[in-house]
Amino acid sequence: MAERLNPTTGAPGLALIHGAVPAFQAAGLSWTAAVEWTRRLRRELCDRVFELLCERHSEQLNPLKIELSPIEFPLDGYGVNVNFMGAGIDFRANQQAHFDIVEPLGSNLYGPNVNVRGGWPVFCDGRAYCRDHGLDIKDILDKVPASRNLTFQLPHYRALMEDYAVAYRLDMAEDTPFTVFVNRVEEVGLLHGATEVAPIDAGADVERPIWHYAWDNVTSEAADNWYEALGQRNLRSPGEPHRLKPLVPDTVTLRREPLIIPVQEGSWSA
Repeated sequence: MAERLNPTTGAPGLALIHGAVPAFQAAGLSWTAAVEWTRRLRRELCDRVFELLCERHSEQLNPLKIELSPIEFPLDGYGVNVNFMGAGIDFRANQQAHFDIVEPLGSNLYGPNVNVRGGWPVFCDGRAYCRDHGLDIKDILDKVPASRNLTFQLPHYRALMEDYAVAYRLDMAEDTPFTVFVNRVEEVGLLHGATEVAPIDAGADVERPIWHYAWDNVTSEAADNWYEALGQRNLRSPGEPHRLKPLVPDTVTLRREPLIIPVQEGSWSA
């Protein structure tokens, strides 16, 4: 796992783990217990991988020496998250592909979904895009509307979606797959997002929970330093999150390999 996330070798910086809930149920756990144990597996795996990466690649993972600690919180992956974390901020989790703020290692756990079509995790290789086009990634950064998250300027973003993006289609109703990714803009350049979400039954309620986990520092000082290193300012861009459309086209490539790791007895390790 740690080698998949190695920021020094050109590795993809991403792993996607699925099948934990069915594996736990097969071992005799109830549905509720299997979902909770999958969250526990995700936390422990992220912590161990973060420890290994810090031991081996601290200069690439945390060059600013920001003090980091684990944080976990739920998100509404379909509607608007109102007054998020008590900060008076509203936003949609299902937005265009982006980088998260500060956190060098992040993870999203999806589901269990109810009445959801789409919402497949999407990852974009910004590092390869910049390499192939002779660009410095810092020169093409922009803000997601109504957000502080960084993304690519629109012409580059469209080209990124065409040739450097992939969506992973997984069971998020009977399983809760999760991603683990390195969120270093210059070192890895991996943007993440999701395809558009719609209800299967327009007359029924939609549930698309996401649990985010990261090693992070949520202070303004840490964010200021992170933005400054990228030539940006720690300011929220204008716009209305209630009216945003996720700018991930339906034509994004769907695939299952090579980065997906099924959870089976004896099949995985940090």
